[in-house]
Amino acid sequence: ILPSFHYMSQNVISHNANVVFSLNEIGEKDYCFSCHSDCSSVASSCNCIQWNRGESPYTSNGLVSEEFLEECISIARSPQKHYLRYCKECPLERSKNEDMLDPCKGHLKRKFIKECWTKCGCSRYCGNRVVQQGIKYNLQVFWTPEGKGWGLRTLEEIPKGAFVCEYVGEILTNAELHKRNLRRSNDKHSYSVLLDTD
Repeated sequence: ILPSFHYMSQNVISHNANVVFSLNEIGEKDYCFSCHSDCSSVASSCNCIQWNRGESPYTSNGLVSEEFLEECISIARSPQKHYLRYCKECPLERSKNEDMLDPCKGHLKRKFIKECWTKCGCSRYCGNRVVQQGIKYNLQVFWTPEGKGWGLRTLEEIPKGAFVCEYVGEILTNAELHKRNLRRSNDKHSYSVLLDTD
């Protein structure tokens, strides 16, 4: 009998996690209030695309551009060649030992895509709103034959640079994660990612 899984279409915040995000903190430079249709065609005047170095990261077909992909691959393959950010109190080091913090070993400054969103003046079909259009390909959740847990595979060919699906999960405090890990010591199929909420 296979273990059950719970499909989530958006992040869930644990009752103990305090995530505060206010739309009032977002300034005019963080959205494109003056755009009216498709920002990817008027990249030079769109505030959102300016966050993406002034160029649309997407092609006219909604695929991530080859240049953007190559930069991401380069960062992943040679992280030491790229910019590392160091923090004063590293959350990763704090999660290992609360009492005696080791110095931060550096965090890779990864590339990201700033998409237009609900505060923007552009159309919801803007070329800079790819992720918001949701899943476009047939995917299947399956139990891996090697016993590594649940996996996800495609049932059709997906073009290079296409959006597949959003990776979501439950947002926990470090204390809650530690508590759950102690309870689930036999569960090999748990995957946690440490996010710096500061």
